[in-house]
Amino acid sequence: MLPEDHQYHQERARQSLLTRKPGRMWARASLIVAVWSLFIAPAVLGPLGVAVGMVAVAKGDRWWGAAGVSGGAIAAVTGYLWAGGLIT
Repeated sequence: MLPEDHQYHQERARQSLLTRKPGRMWARASLIVAVWSLFIAPAVLGPLGVAVGMVAVAKGDRWWGAAGVSGGAIAAVTGYLWAGGLIT
């Protein structure tokens, strides 16, 4: 690899870090909490997933944040019904 290529790749990596959306971490966390809410305390973790997804949307990651909000709401209702024995 030539020194010019190395500098090019370093600059590209730096640009990639600068253009990442700050809400992506929050969106991932909301989806993880939504999945956990299916198995552990859906009445607590489901709304928490919705709240964390809303933070992701507020931080700029609209698509994945909205997926986290939706996933948290669906997982909360499904987990609640599943725990109550209404879904087998």
